Amino acid sequence: MHHRCRTRAQGLYSNIMLLRTVCPPVLLAAISAVLLPSPSRAQLPKRLERCLPYPTLADEIRETKATEAAEQAAKPEPPKVAIDAIHFENSTEVPESVQELLITAIRNHQFEDYTGWVDELDETELRGALQEHGYFRAETTTKARMVSPYSSVEHVSLSVRVDLGLQYRLGIVQFRSADPDRPLVFSAERLRELVSMHEDDIFDTSKLRQAFENLKDLYAPSGYIDFTPTPNFDIDDEQKRINLILELDQEKQYRVGRIEFLGNNPAAEGILRSRLRPGEPFDFRVLKNFYVDSKAILLPDASPEDVELRKDTKNGVVDMRFDFSTCPIQ
Repeated sequence: MHHRCRTRAQGLYSNIMLLRTVCPPVLLAAISAVLLPSPSRAQLPKRLERCLPYPTLADEIRETKATEAAEQAAKPEPPKVAIDAIHFENSTEVPESVQELLITAIRNHQFEDYTGWVDELDETELRGALQEHGYFRAETTTKARMVSPYSSVEHVSLSVRVDLGLQYRLGIVQFRSADPDRPLVFSAERLRELVSMHEDDIFDTSKLRQAFENLKDLYAPSGYIDFTPTPNFDIDDEQKRINLILELDQEKQYRVGRIEFLGNNPAAEGILRSRLRPGEPFDFRVLKNFYVDSKAILLPDASPEDVELRKDTKNGVVDMRFDFSTCPIQ
């Protein structure tokens, strides 16, 4: 089988679909690591490289990666952008505290001269900073003028126009299920604890983003691995308030299914069997924590990526296959 794989891999190295039909999965993964476009391409682990059946294939992978690295290094880096001056076109309409906020946002960010960096500045840094201070509908328009075009660092001055709009405060917060036929797993009181903004607080989008993370952390240990929150905003300009409705797409709950082990590592197997019991809610963080806590009994390059997970949507289970062999077994 290995000889057959070697012949086809050398002759049709770029045809990943054909390789899939004739190569062992671990070898296919190694080849895919080279063929997948950057930055998705993962570095080939030393453990897998040692396990390749033919050194010629390992050499080919190594040479391909070296060539790509050399080509990447040969590309000139875009010049850095230094902001020499910041001018507000409508300064009389923008409070001094807001001007200072935007200046800080600009100074704290490093820019490179590429197409669209000014748009990114507007969208991410300036509007983002304003939305974290209640100016939910704020708009900014920035123009950059080059000051010294002959320097390795491009010095520019910025002209910024700011249309603040209203400053909003938080109104009521509600939660609803994305599926009307499936009630929410947790109570509204428990969910509300995860949103740190209180009624009449300045509406802060950074706290809303943190609330999303808190909600995911609540649902994940219970097996809701596809959980997704979606915000809906009911904006009241007259009261300058935003009522927030969080629609929670809970999806299916998954439980631990079959667990298989390859290789010989009784200590690791014992730990996993004590933490992962079939029928209990599946929590991916258990796997991550295992690889962090058990480094002393695992191979140096072992990681959660070594685990083969098979999600059975129909039955709501996740089957797992752990490989503790020195070289992965097929």
